[in-house]
Amino acid sequence: MRRVSRFARALSTLLAATLVTGCTTSDVIGPRTALMRSTTNDTIRVPARDGGAIEFSPLATLHVHAARDVDVSASSLYLNEWGLFEENGNAIGRWDDVRSIEVEQINGIATVGATVTIAIAAIAIAAIAKGVSGPSGSSSKSSSSSSSSSSSSGGKATSVRSAPNAPTSGSALHDDDLVAADLAARTGEIVVSGVAQPTTTLSIGAQPQQTVMLSDDPDGATMPLFSHGARRRAMTRFIGRLDGGACWPTSTLTDGCVVSGARAGFRFYELFEVTGGVRVESTPKTSRPFANFGAMLHGELPSARWFALAVGATVAFDKSAAHIVPMASIRFRIARGVWLGVVPVQPIYATDTGGWTMASGGEVTGEL
Repeated sequence: MRRVSRFARALSTLLAATLVTGCTTSDVIGPRTALMRSTTNDTIRVPARDGGAIEFSPLATLHVHAARDVDVSASSLYLNEWGLFEENGNAIGRWDDVRSIEVEQINGIATVGATVTIAIAAIAIAAIAKGVSGPSGSSSKSSSSSSSSSSSSGGKATSVRSAPNAPTSGSALHDDDLVAADLAARTGEIVVSGVAQPTTTLSIGAQPQQTVMLSDDPDGATMPLFSHGARRRAMTRFIGRLDGGACWPTSTLTDGCVVSGARAGFRFYELFEVTGGVRVESTPKTSRPFANFGAMLHGELPSARWFALAVGATVAFDKSAAHIVPMASIRFRIARGVWLGVVPVQPIYATDTGGWTMASGGEVTGEL
């Protein structure tokens, strides 16, 4: 139990570090005309210096290189014909003084991938460490039993005095736990450094030759880059979800089962989802409702905001049992505020039977 708890703490630390730091991408946007507009949309798409396009939300960080270099959240950026301003009214710089604007934002899909990779690596290391420590413990027991049998066989036993600082079996187990946890932490660092760190900063071109200035008054009317509604949705978004699926024919628990459910909850910072609702598992003979609560990571692709990956788990329970359901979903935004998801594999573990059922299905998510 102590080994399990230590691995659980190590794994939770690694996951927390990944989610806090995230995986970011960085690009440089085009001329001033890219930002000379406000939007009520959830994201804004602007041209990049390399001729492509960048799409970012109010959660992105803008590194503005002007008369003074300023790092400002996209949700706190204001502008007018004179130039750029911070939310508190401080001027960042005139348009003529802006040399470049670098957009840095979380890569949701990379963050989800790094989290899953760390979890798999930590579980694999835990299994390896358990396999290594298990035989040694059994061999020590066998050696002690053999020594005791030899002493009781009638031969003259030679007393061996143990060293005063020799570790006991309990402390040896403690050391194994520390080594395994350290290995898990090191593996996590390697994964994060290999997945989360690489960013791309494009070369900066020359500023446009012609700039039309309609007003030189820095105190003139300004407008936010993103509307209040877009900023609110980036921080907290209400979501509702309908899902359903069917069990595989080789299911070990039930034959011909169908799962369905409805949940509602919130998505925070375009990444964390918390939902609750009802889940129904039906067979040709019975239909069993469960209360259902879950948590997931929803990661969107920065270059294609219509595509996302989601991983997480839900717990469905009633008075007699609980069903634990790890989930992975491939999501497509088919319209504004509507996601269609495909769930290739949905394992279901039932505590009342101690077995697994495999299911596949789909989901529809609406967001406000």
